[in-house]
Amino acid sequence: MHWHSPQERGYSRVSSTKRIMICLPSNLLEQVDEAVRELQGSRSQFVREAMRFYLMERRRLRLREELIEGYREMAKLNLQLAEECDINYDMDLEYYEQRLAGAK
Repeated sequence: MHWHSPQERGYSRVSSTKRIMICLPSNLLEQVDEAVRELQGSRSQFVREAMRFYLMERRRLRLREELIEGYREMAKLNLQLAEECDINYDMDLEYYEQRLAGAK
């Protein structure tokens, strides 16, 4: 994994930062520190990237759920329209064929 600079992510270095304190279970902190060593970064970088990833993933999942719901709603509407059109399909097809034959 590559650490992205603030500019690569569309952030300015001038943006304000806030210092926070968090509590982590020891085993989680050990895993974070191992990843930080491998990435040759800092805990702060790791936590920032993890938070960005989490927020991005939440937005992606929320959008996915909204799309699924939209498709379900549209499926109901499409079925209703198809059923309404099916009633007139034979008459419409006959009319279309008559017009097509008359155009020759």
